Amino acid sequence: MARRIDSELLLVGSLPLASRREAATPGGELYRGLSFASPGGEAGVMVTWAAYDHASLHQPRHDVAIMGSGAESQRPMGRQAGPAAWEGTEGPRYERWPPIDQAIASYGTFCRLRDTGLIPRHLRFQVAVPLRTSCTAAFADSVERDPETRDAVYEDLFTREIRRLTAAIPPGDLALQLDMAWEAPDRESMTGRADNGDRLERFVGPLRRLMPLVPQETPLGLHLCYGTLPVGQVHEPRDLRWLVKMANHAAENAGRVLDYLYLAGPPDPRSADSDFYAPLADLKCPDTRVFLGIGLPADGAEGLRRRRGLASAFIDDFGVAMYCGATRKPKQHGS
Repeated sequence: MARRIDSELLLVGSLPLASRREAATPGGELYRGLSFASPGGEAGVMVTWAAYDHASLHQPRHDVAIMGSGAESQRPMGRQAGPAAWEGTEGPRYERWPPIDQAIASYGTFCRLRDTGLIPRHLRFQVAVPLRTSCTAAFADSVERDPETRDAVYEDLFTREIRRLTAAIPPGDLALQLDMAWEAPDRESMTGRADNGDRLERFVGPLRRLMPLVPQETPLGLHLCYGTLPVGQVHEPRDLRWLVKMANHAAENAGRVLDYLYLAGPPDPRSADSDFYAPLADLKCPDTRVFLGIGLPADGAEGLRRRRGLASAFIDDFGVAMYCGATRKPKQHGS
């Protein structure tokens, strides 16, 4: 089967800017012809990525208890909310998913900018949403007691809101990306969260049920990383072994075409170690375009070329992207 995506560049989505217009105006010419989609972005209130769900989806509810505040954040939203727990045995039922509201509103701006030529006409509108564990990371204690309830709450929300998204935005003009930042550390047992049963099955179960809900005419991508907080990466892996395992299982169980895959590279320039990339030789996703997150502000184009050369020893054909979270940092920090 021929791949639908062969772009050289994936735009991850993080933008340290106030609005889509501000992001698109200086950037359209830079990626013209290199990318297949323009992200809705995490500009403005969405700059905290999955923490935006915590603030806009979980915190306002009377049946969700927030146990104190978290560490001071360097991002515009200030302090991050602390751990949360749901009340009762059924968990909360969310009527709307705020990132979907933001995406639908942003699509109108995207169309206007594309009509004026500021965004190239061939680009799709890319929407990224956090998958189950990343969306509900704050509910660690509740999930440990009852992971099935968390799964049911999230999957009900995803099912209804993806249908709303694809009713508001033509599926042929859309690309959907499922972001997974906490899932990878969970698989490596680094976060203390519950993981009953087979670890990979706990990961692919929701994908098997949810990915077929995305219309076939909408390219679907998976974003696999280790999470980036204001103080740095949640977990620094020794190599790409677990991300490759997760990618292979996701592609095998997708129930539909998996169009593209993002794998986070090493988070700092120490990535001169070729062993980090060696597991790429075991990647089994022939119909999927692979993008490696190996662009780092710290060493720019030179470092990108070096890491691309190292990875090329283990994978023949791939695109590149920024290391996720790097562009959330203010411009004076290198982005």
